[in-house]
Amino acid sequence: MSEALLPSGMVLDIRGWCLADQEALLDQKDDAQALTLRMAELGTIRCLEPGPYGFGANAKPSWSEVSIDDIQAANVLIRAITDDGIFRFDRSCDSCGRKKKLEIAMKDVEIISATEEGKQHLASKQPIVRPVMTAKGPAEVDLRILRGQHLPEIAKRGRKDQKLLLRIQHCLSIQSIRFLDSSKPMTSLREILEFWGLPGQPWALGRTVKETLEQAGGGPDLYADWTCDNVFCSGRDQQTLLPLDHRFYGLEMLLSSSRRSKPSSGADSPAAPA
Repeated sequence: MSEALLPSGMVLDIRGWCLADQEALLDQKDDAQALTLRMAELGTIRCLEPGPYGFGANAKPSWSEVSIDDIQAANVLIRAITDDGIFRFDRSCDSCGRKKKLEIAMKDVEIISATEEGKQHLASKQPIVRPVMTAKGPAEVDLRILRGQHLPEIAKRGRKDQKLLLRIQHCLSIQSIRFLDSSKPMTSLREILEFWGLPGQPWALGRTVKETLEQAGGGPDLYADWTCDNVFCSGRDQQTLLPLDHRFYGLEMLLSSSRRSKPSSGADSPAAPA
């Protein structure tokens, strides 16, 4: 058992994952969003300090209310006390294509705290307001930190088009866009997704949403630096994003086919008993 301090200030009593936890996830192996949420649930014993959330201490968290930043941090901290706490995975060099097995100690992953503004937002559910220039002129965006309740929508839309996953997450984070010319605000996800992709949409909109929410919500720093072993590689020093997928949870071992040697039928086969 161990205490885990999450970005929002919530404190959990956690345990390492066990084999039974892996088996419970086989039905969700193709859904990274569901894996992340379910594994946080399985590794959490109870909430010691709720932080900005409304549920009480000494109870199981209401994960639909917990920020995705907290959920990801819980996964990292639980993984750090599971087995030897080392996440091993292969990564191909962006320059020469050579594969390298990376080993990342989860205890070394930095957990960044949410800002006071972010914590107040999680407690009050009042939007974080930012001015921004858009393709339709100056506006104010009402932003929210995404929570566990948003993971099913992200997963559903991400299955349709993985390339749009980042746009979906950003647009889900926008509660409304209010234009300073007093025209009707945009509030529906469909409208906001279409508006995001308008020709001539300034980078400022994406940068404001991304930077505001990253700072407000905090979370684990999932980027790792590594070096390609090819001495002739032009891009030896690289950075990669830790994949929170079946490899992170050890499901690769359960899902991979076992390689049992088949008995040969040639001269080297053992003789049948007389």
